[in-house]
Amino acid sequence: MGIETIAYGSVDPASRTDARRLTAATSHLGRLINEALSMAAGHDAALAGITADTNVRTFLQLLTQRWAYLVAASGVELDYIADPSLPASLEIDILSVERILSNLVSNALRHSQTDRIEISATYDTGQELRIAVRDWGIGLTEPQLETLFDFTLPQSTDLGKAESGYGLRIAHDLTRRLGGEIAVSNAAPQGACFSVSLPARVPPPETQLDRFTDIKSMLNGLSALIVDDATSHRLALRLQLEAAGMIVDEADSAFSALALLERTTFDVILLDIEMPVFSGLDLLRELHKKSSPTPPVIGVTAHAFEANHLAITQAGAKAVLNKPATNQQVLYPKLLKALGLNLMQPVEQPDIANGKTVLHNFERMIDSLPRDARMRYLDHLAQDFKAFLDRADQLAHGDLSPTDRDNLGHASHALAGLFATSYAQAAHRRALELEQISNTADGTQVLALLQELRQDVAHIISTINLLKLKK
Repeated sequence: MGIETIAYGSVDPASRTDARRLTAATSHLGRLINEALSMAAGHDAALAGITADTNVRTFLQLLTQRWAYLVAASGVELDYIADPSLPASLEIDILSVERILSNLVSNALRHSQTDRIEISATYDTGQELRIAVRDWGIGLTEPQLETLFDFTLPQSTDLGKAESGYGLRIAHDLTRRLGGEIAVSNAAPQGACFSVSLPARVPPPETQLDRFTDIKSMLNGLSALIVDDATSHRLALRLQLEAAGMIVDEADSAFSALALLERTTFDVILLDIEMPVFSGLDLLRELHKKSSPTPPVIGVTAHAFEANHLAITQAGAKAVLNKPATNQQVLYPKLLKALGLNLMQPVEQPDIANGKTVLHNFERMIDSLPRDARMRYLDHLAQDFKAFLDRADQLAHGDLSPTDRDNLGHASHALAGLFATSYAQAAHRRALELEQISNTADGTQVLALLQELRQDVAHIISTINLLKLKK
């Protein structure tokens, strides 16, 4: 906490630079340790990630649709069956589930000599998600059934190759790390079936938005200015504010906001803190120099650190929101707090927890938007991702002059905000790491981290395209 306070709150530029170098080095060391642990374990199966509320039924359906196109080229039909027992939402590490299933489906495709693969999912009252991957192929011999998951036996050294059994090892290890079990049996009348059982809790009932009817009535008719350089961020916030009956205007930079504030008054400003050239903190300080009253400001940031929140409030913000800032149950009470309106039972945002943002579900956020605006938002989000990634890539391949490094830091932070809005925590952390090292690292380090972010963006764009098919 002390180093973070210096890195984001110190008035001494040299101290801030040194502190950010230290945090960047610490982050890089953590990644190296994780890689070393994986190598020491003899394989690179990913550690279980963070659980999140996920619509497993829909996720598996979209996943199967995507894979069906791939396996069809081999003449194989891929089906998905969801049992009525499967809840709409479960708390689970869905990315690890995807990796388990991808290895099981790949294994069936390579070894079973089948023309059909089926993924099925059920849920029982013991809070277990059960997923089966079944084929209609040649089945397994008795010795194979007995030794398939016995990894004490000599293993192939050709890890990752088709006959190495490496995919099954990954599926097995990830299942165990999630606290589950994996088993295999022959199915009647033919074929083999891999069964995965994973602990998965139904999340407690969420507070319904109708509890906020009174809050919406208090916000109805008030005016708000959204200041953010990312179109998708502005659009998502606008939709949530307009849902409460607020009158909304936008500015894509601090300079545009200043010009707008010269001729228009607003009840509240929602201000992106990390904007290039003239930041949100710069705008806050400029507003407080003026003799005219300043509207209450809510700082919006991708840096969920206590020291960063403190710096924002010390600069004059009435409240702080972490990205993604579109959850109405968090956003509306923050608005009332900034406006000084009375709220009998405030809903606090637990948005500072050891420097980690609160995780919500990306698809749920999309579903919270008005139906006619969802496609428009997804399009803007994809465009913002591509624009800031292209900008970072262009700068990273330049001579990395001091100006290039500053602009790279801004582009990296913009990407961090977009990843936070998309609930991609690991990618969010990587983008923040690139921002931290942009002023100190050599070109090789920058390009290596940028390559990871390029893969993260590709994954997000793929998810956006799947959601667009659904919507």
